[in-house]
Amino acid sequence: MVKDIIWDFDGTLFNTYPQISTIFRNTLTHFGIDENTDDILANLHQSLWHTYQVYIKKYNLDLDKLRKKFSELDEQMDPGFLKPFPGVIEILNNFKGKHFIFTHRGNSTFNYLSHWGLLPYFTEVLTRENGYARKPQPDALLYLIDKYKLVREHTIYIGDREIDVKCAKNAGIQSCYFNSHQLPISEIADFEIIDFTTFSLE
Repeated sequence: MVKDIIWDFDGTLFNTYPQISTIFRNTLTHFGIDENTDDILANLHQSLWHTYQVYIKKYNLDLDKLRKKFSELDEQMDPGFLKPFPGVIEILNNFKGKHFIFTHRGNSTFNYLSHWGLLPYFTEVLTRENGYARKPQPDALLYLIDKYKLVREHTIYIGDREIDVKCAKNAGIQSCYFNSHQLPISEIADFEIIDFTTFSLE
């Protein structure tokens, strides 16, 4: 039985990938590069970090400058353009355990949560600004487990990428692969779903 949920943000709570791929394309355009949005999206489904690595290698770009420009454009995104996935709000309303977030996104996470009135549902939100090691390293999850005395066998991390499943396994908790883009991964999750409206933690 699951008693507490830790959520990823991008592609899990919110359907952000179409916007992120556009922002990344605009970031590359700033450096005089024209790339296909679908190709960018395919890389983003692995991770934003992976996407950075692909294009800095391909075009000999400076990582810090690329990340800075992407962050500038990302922070300017209107929170109203993005919506939670169908079924997410119902889970937040009906599931009586604690909810947390661990995401590689920055402080814009709070903008989206606040815009949709979701921030009060979460006991704690960890973003890249907290400085924890990137997934699949489990440091952030271990921090939450220790601070809130979460029982590992009753705690689940929900994410949409293989690194989320690995992160959960590295922390010794249950994993749920939200496969909204229907891509196979090599890791076997405890749960795999494509739709939150029919998702049950029983």
